[in-house]
Amino acid sequence: MASVETRGDPIRWLRALLERERDPARLRRLVLDAALELLAAERGYLVRRRASGELEVEVALGFDADELRGPAGQISRTAVERVLERSRGLVTASEEDWEVGDATSLRQSRVTCVACVPVRGGGEVWGVLYLDHRFDPAAFVPEDLEPLQALADLAGERLVALEE
Repeated sequence: MASVETRGDPIRWLRALLERERDPARLRRLVLDAALELLAAERGYLVRRRASGELEVEVALGFDADELRGPAGQISRTAVERVLERSRGLVTASEEDWEVGDATSLRQSRVTCVACVPVRGGGEVWGVLYLDHRFDPAAFVPEDLEPLQALADLAGERLVALEE
């Protein structure tokens, strides 16, 4: 497994992109692409928390609509809710890890590893960045949260600024 340090510097790359990008939809896609590259994740999505509290998937890669409604969606919703409740990220690589739901849902969805962090902007949690892997249970480690959170914070500030 490659460490975060050997995967290049996507945060520097993203910072430069953020300064130039004016289209929020393209920016969200770039953020997700950078996160997937940063952790060598298989798939992921960026979900936004609306003022009403409702969660809305802004951009997703590697999922189809049925998957997000099925067992994988339940795991990801549980992870997103945990991150929103605690306002901090989580990484799990175990079927028995209580952080993301029961082991039955994990087995059904074949998710072996999850990384999820809050996206903060304007002093509030804008949303959540969710990544997972179905084939490599060691794809993410707790040390991955720091660079992933840095990327999410950088993105959150820019996303909020573009919406104003």
